[in-house]
Amino acid sequence: MSKYLSQAKGAVAGMYQATELENKTRHDRNFEATESTLPNIRKAPISEKRPALASNLLSYLGPYNPLPKSITSNDTVWLLDNTAYRNSQTGQWEAEFVAAVFDKQSGVEISTVVADVAEKLGIGKGDAAEARIQERLMPFVQDILPGRTVIVHFGTRETLRLGPGGRNGISSDIKRMLPYGQGGDVVKVVAKVPQGANGVLESKTVYAEPEGWGIISDVDDTIKLTQTSDPIGILRSTFVSDATPITGMPELYAYLQTLVTNTAPWFYLSASPYNLYSFLSDFRQRYYPQGTMILRDASWMNLSGLLSNLTLGTQEYKVDRMSKVHKWFPKRKMILIGDSTQSDPEAYGEIFRKHPGWVHLILIRKVTDIAAVGIESKNEPKRFEKAFKGVPENIWHVFEDPKECYKLVSDAIHRPFQIALFTSRLANRNMANNVSDASQKLVPGTELLLSHKGNQDVIRLIPEPSDNEDDPLNWSTTWKAVVIINQAVFIFITVLTPLSIAPLTPIFTEEFDIGISQVNMLFGAVAMSLGYANFIIVPAANIFGRRPTIIVCSLICTLANVWQALVTSYESFIGARVISGLGAGAVESIMPMVIADVMFLHQRGSWVGLYFWSFSIGIFFGPIISGSIGSAISWRWFFWICTILQAVTTLALVFMMPETMYFRKAKVVSPTSSSIEQSQDLEEPKVESPSLFASSNAGTEDIFSYRKSSRDGNPVRTQTEHIKGRPSRRQFALFIKPTFIHGSFKETIIRDILAPLKIFFYPITLWAGMSFGFASNCFLGLNLTQSQVFAAPPYSFTTAQVGFVNFAFVVGGMIGLLTAGPLSDYVSIYLARRNGGVREPEMRLWVLIPYIVVLLVGMVVTAVGYDRLWSWPIIVVVGYGFVGVEVVSIAAIVIAYAVDCYKQIPGQIMITATVCKNTFGFGMIFFFNDWAARSGFVPPLMMLTGLGVGITAFGTALFLWKGKMFRVWTMGSKIHDL
Repeated sequence: MSKYLSQAKGAVAGMYQATELENKTRHDRNFEATESTLPNIRKAPISEKRPALASNLLSYLGPYNPLPKSITSNDTVWLLDNTAYRNSQTGQWEAEFVAAVFDKQSGVEISTVVADVAEKLGIGKGDAAEARIQERLMPFVQDILPGRTVIVHFGTRETLRLGPGGRNGISSDIKRMLPYGQGGDVVKVVAKVPQGANGVLESKTVYAEPEGWGIISDVDDTIKLTQTSDPIGILRSTFVSDATPITGMPELYAYLQTLVTNTAPWFYLSASPYNLYSFLSDFRQRYYPQGTMILRDASWMNLSGLLSNLTLGTQEYKVDRMSKVHKWFPKRKMILIGDSTQSDPEAYGEIFRKHPGWVHLILIRKVTDIAAVGIESKNEPKRFEKAFKGVPENIWHVFEDPKECYKLVSDAIHRPFQIALFTSRLANRNMANNVSDASQKLVPGTELLLSHKGNQDVIRLIPEPSDNEDDPLNWSTTWKAVVIINQAVFIFITVLTPLSIAPLTPIFTEEFDIGISQVNMLFGAVAMSLGYANFIIVPAANIFGRRPTIIVCSLICTLANVWQALVTSYESFIGARVISGLGAGAVESIMPMVIADVMFLHQRGSWVGLYFWSFSIGIFFGPIISGSIGSAISWRWFFWICTILQAVTTLALVFMMPETMYFRKAKVVSPTSSSIEQSQDLEEPKVESPSLFASSNAGTEDIFSYRKSSRDGNPVRTQTEHIKGRPSRRQFALFIKPTFIHGSFKETIIRDILAPLKIFFYPITLWAGMSFGFASNCFLGLNLTQSQVFAAPPYSFTTAQVGFVNFAFVVGGMIGLLTAGPLSDYVSIYLARRNGGVREPEMRLWVLIPYIVVLLVGMVVTAVGYDRLWSWPIIVVVGYGFVGVEVVSIAAIVIAYAVDCYKQIPGQIMITATVCKNTFGFGMIFFFNDWAARSGFVPPLMMLTGLGVGITAFGTALFLWKGKMFRVWTMGSKIHDL
C-alpha cells in the first residue's frame, strides 16, 4: 500500500509543487494515514464482467497516435462544457474541447471497493448509503481507455474530431475556425457514438467576446460543502452526502450573473479529479450559472489521488489554469472567488501580481462552519495580508456571510456607472445622495425569470404571491379573466362618447352654426380633461382602491352622457365634454394598474396589449356607431345609447369588479428579484436560500417543492404551484378604509402627483410617453381628416359611410392585439432563456421593429393617397389598416417596457404617457385641418409620421444599446419605493 500511496502522491507532486501550508494541513489532519488505508483499486479482485482490453503502446503518443480507436458500444464518453474565445491574432473563434473515455464496465469487483469505503466511513453493511457510494465510485473503478477519438456534432452543421486521448483517457483539443457566433451564444455539442455507449454525451460551448467581465470560482468549500481540511470529510461529502451548496452562495451567484449578463464567461476551477466531473456538473447545473468546469487529471482509478489532488500542489495548479484563462481573455475584467481552506488566497494573490490589471475583485470566503484542526491559522489576518501583498485593499475582501458581497460586487461592476451619476447632467443631487443605497440593489427591471427544472425552463412568479386565497395574484384564471374583461368592456364603452364624434362634424357645424375648428374643440376639451384628470384618479385609486374609483368615474360618465344628449348650446356642449373627460380619464390609468395587480410579470405584455386594443377598438368603432346613428336617427340618440351602455357597465363593475389593490406582508425576497428588499425591522437585507439552478436530479429538495427557507420560511413558487383562489366578500365592498401608503394623506397625494412629473425627466419613461403619444396621434390625424377627405368629392361619402371606414382600424387593431403582446412576451422569454434565465426589459423592444415599418407604410400610403385622390380601398385597407395595427402594437410594447423598468408605478407612467399624447393632440386641433386645407395632406401627415417613426426608432435603438445604463442612472431614486 505504501508503494501505491507514493505513486499517487508522486503523480500529483510531479506536476505541481506542494506548498508549506498544504504539507502542514496534511500532517495535522493525518492525510497519509487515511490514504494508506484506502482500497487499492488496481489490486482489487477482477470482476467477471470486465472485458478484455488490448494493450496499445501507441497510446503513449497521445494526440500523435497514428492508429487511434473509435468509440464502441461498450464505452462511456464524457464531453465537458467549454468556452469559446477569439484568437487574439486572427479574431477567429476557437475553444478547448475536453473529452474522457473509459470502459462502461468496472475493471474491478466494485462491491469490494464499496465495502472498504463504507467501512472507512463507519457505514454498516447493507446500509442504503452503499448504493450511493457505488454510483459515485464507478468513475474511479472504470478502466480508462487511452487512444480513443470522439466524433461530435458542433451545432447543426459542424462535425469535429476530438482526440485521440492520452494514457489518462482524456483528450484536450484546441479547435480553431469555429462557426461564427456572438458573445452569449450557446452551442450544443453532441457525441456521435454507437448505440449502447453512454455517459455525458452532450455539452455546451458558450461564446464569450474578448472584453467585459469574467468570473473564476473555486468549488470545494467555496460554493460546495466539501471539508477539504478533513480527509474523512472529503470522502463523506464526495461519496455519501448530498451535494450541498454553501448557504447564500447560489443567490449571490445569481445576483452576480444579472450584473455581468450572459456574455460573461464563468470558470469553476476545482482541484478535484476529472473522475468527479459528472457529479460536480450536476451540482453546478442545479445551483449555479452555466460555466466551464476545470478539473485535475491525475487520479484515474486512484482513491488516494482524490485526497492528494485536493491537498497537494493546488496553488501552483490553479495559477497555471488561471494563466491559461488569461491567454484566452487577457482584456476581461476578472472576479475571483475562493475560500480559506485551500491555497486560494495565495493563488489569487499570485495571479494578480503575475497579470497586472486583469483581476478587479477577489472574494475569499472565511470558512468557520467546519470543525477542523488548523482552520484558525488559515483564517488569521496575517495569512491574508501575506497572500495579498501588493494587492490594493479595495480589490481583495474576506467575508463570512455571502450577503457581505452584494455591495462589493455591485460597487466593482457599477463603478463606471456611479461615476457617471455624478458627472452626467442627467444626475441630480438626490440621485447622488442615494448611490450607496442603490448599489445594494439590482438594476430595476432586471429579473431572474426562468429557473431550471430537469430539462425544462420554468417561469418564476414575479411578483411572488402571498399564501392567501384572496390575493389577486392567486385568483383563479376565471376570476382574473372576469376582472380584466370587465375592465376592457368599461374602456370600450367609456371611450365611445368622448372620442368618436368625427363623423358628426357636418351635423354639428349645421346644428350649432360653428366651423370645423370649433367642432374639433369638442374633442380638444375632452382630450385635455381626460389626460389631466389622472392627477386625481391615480392618487384616488391608490388611496381608496381601484374599485370605488372606477365606479365613481363610470357614474360621472353616465351623467355627462345625459348632459351631452340634452345640450342646446355650444358652450354647454363644451362643459359637458369637459366633465365627460374627467370621468373617462380612468380608461387611461386604472386598467394598467389592475393588470399589475392580478398578473405576473411574464403575462403582462399580452394583457397590456388587450388594454390598448380595447381602448383603440372603442375609438375605432365609435365613429362607425356615431356616424350610423347620427345619419339614420339623430346625433342625440348616439349619446342616449352611450348613456344606456355606460349605466349597464357601471352595474357590471359593481357586481363583477372586486378590489384588486392588495397589500402583501412585507417580506424579504431572493436577490434575484428586482431589488434586495428590507423589512422595516431589519438592519440588513435577509435573503432566502432557494436553489436557483435545478437539474433533473433535484429530487424533493429542489426549489420547485414547497421547501422552507432557512431564514424566513418563504417558499419559492413556480408557475403551476400558486394557490387557485377567489376574491373575498370584503373585496366587493363599495367603500374601503383609505390607505396612505406613503404616510399621511397629504404626503400620499403629493407623492402621487409629483411622481409623474419626476419620471417625465427619466429617459425611458419620457421616451415611452412620447412614442406612445405620437403613435396614437398618427391615428388622431386620420380621425380629424377623415370627414374632410371622404365627405368631399370625389368620394362624397355620407356620414354613415365616413364612419364605416373606421372598420379598417378595427381589423388592424385586432391584428395588433393578436401579435404585439404575445410576441413581445414570447421574445422576452426566449431571450431570457438564452440569457441564463435573466430577463432584461429591453428584450421586448426587438418586437417594435416590424411595427415601426408598419407605421411608416400606413402613414405614407394615407398621406399620398389623400393628396392624389387614390381609390378609397387603398387608403382605407392599407393606410388605415396599417395605422390600426401600429396604434395598438407600439403603445402596448413601449408602455409594457416602461412598466417593466418601473413596475411600482404603472398608473403614474400612464399619466405621463397620456399627458404627452393628449397635450399634443389638443394642440393639433388648432392647426391640423387648416394646414391640410392650405398645403395639402402630405405635410401635416408626414410631420406626424416623422415624429412617430423617428422618436420610436431612435428610442428603440438607443435603449437596446444603453437601456440598462439609463436604468442604473435612476436606480437610487425613491420612485422604486412607491
